[in-house]
Amino acid sequence: MISYLIELKTSYPNELKTSYLNELKTSYLIELKMSYPNELKINKPDELKINYLILTKQNVRDLK
Repeated sequence: MISYLIELKTSYPNELKTSYLNELKTSYLIELKMSYPNELKINKPDELKINYLILTKQNVRDLK
């Protein structure tokens, strides 16, 4: 379980407007914003379980 704010970088931003997800299965680049960014550059995880706010650069305004 990852308990940090993440930012999804994807070519399908309109499909990622959900604020909270219990489980997200994705193969997109995920950049974890936390105190150890160099240790957490994960490319294309098969499954990521999260329960926190997801922001995409394209739809930050939609979540405000």
